[in-house]
This record gives sequence, structure tokens and C-alpha cells, in this order.
Amino acid sequence: MSFKTKIYVADCDSLKDEALFNKLFSCVKRERQQKIEKLRFDKDKRLSLGAELLLINALNDFNVDYKNAELCYGENGKPYLKNNEMFFNLSHSGKYAACAVSENEVGIDIENIFSADMKIAKRIFTEKELEIIESTDDENAKKQSFIRFWTLKESYMKYCGKGLSIHPRDIEIELYNNKAHYKNLLFYESKIGDYMLSCCAKNNEFEDEITIVDFNGNNF
Repeated sequence: MSFKTKIYVADCDSLKDEALFNKLFSCVKRERQQKIEKLRFDKDKRLSLGAELLLINALNDFNVDYKNAELCYGENGKPYLKNNEMFFNLSHSGKYAACAVSENEVGIDIENIFSADMKIAKRIFTEKELEIIESTDDENAKKQSFIRFWTLKESYMKYCGKGLSIHPRDIEIELYNNKAHYKNLLFYESKIGDYMLSCCAKNNEFEDEITIVDFNGNNF
């Protein structure tokens, strides 16, 4: 199997419809249902369900049977498909869920721009990154730059499967012609409304467009 890394995004607010939520809830594995049931807030339930539905959609696109696919977990909790050449990663924030599938290791992160907390910037960014973030007096532009660097770092940490066991300041994202690089890796980036999305994949090849999934219009 050889293919470019593909990214899926969905607005999970459509799952506020109780009938739709319950219908699609019945489509996911019992393991995911149990995780959803343990969540306290309805928003988190929608995001967790939405992320799994994106995975189902992605697997269907590549003719992988979700019901028979066996999910396993790495040392730091990163999920993967047992005995399958496809790799995937999930993320969610605010109202959006995102999923990336690739032929090699992959990591994805999506965050709301206005979730940026400038008070912690010095703890998570390098001096060079801080210079870029602070290079404007526009507060919204600063927040966007903050979240851009954060999602880039987070997508790399998820790509590695080590999560926050890697300190964010140990990763210095470099920009060439406004394109992000780290070591020998390139990134896919996109701004979706008030959200920034970043994806890191070993093959460095990405589909040109994100696939937007409408839960109302899909059969799972």
C-alpha cells in the first residue's frame, strides 16, 4: 500500500442532534462507547464520537473493515491497527475532530486559536520561536502564531508516539518561506476558521485538500 497522507475534519456540533448522536454512537466499537460514556460533558462526548467516526470514514475509503480491525496501543498510549500497513492519528478541539491516515507514522493536532495562553509561551517555545510570535503587536496574530507553533510541535510529539514525554522546548520548528520544518520532516498546515491544524508524517507527502466529513450525510 502506497498513498499520500490524507486528512479528515468534521464539525462535531452536528452531533448535538440527539437522534443523530445515538444513531452514530451505535456504529462505533464498544471500547469507544465505554470511553464516551465515561466523559462528563456532552461536548467531550461529541468530540470523542466524532473522532472515531472520522476513523471509520477513513478506513472505509481504504477498504479496511472497521468492525474487524483490531486496535492496539503503543507504550505511551498511541493507537495503531494490528497487522495493517495503515497508520492513523486523531485529534479534537472545540467543535472540530480531525483524523490523519498515512502509510507510515503520522501525528495530527488541531487547536482553537483563542485557546492560546501567552503566559506559558516561555515554557514551551524556544527563543527563535518566541521572536516570531512576538514580532507583531496584533494580539490575535500573536495567538495564531502561538497556536501554529504549538500544533506543529504537538503533531510531531504525537507522530513520535511519545506525547509530552518530549519537552516542547526540545523541538525547534524552523520556517523557510513560511513552510514549517523539523529535522527531515515537513508538515501540512491549515487554518480552519478560528482553528489551526498541523500534521506530521514520515512520508512527507500529503493530499492537497482536507476531506471535510458531514456526519448528517454519511452512512456509517
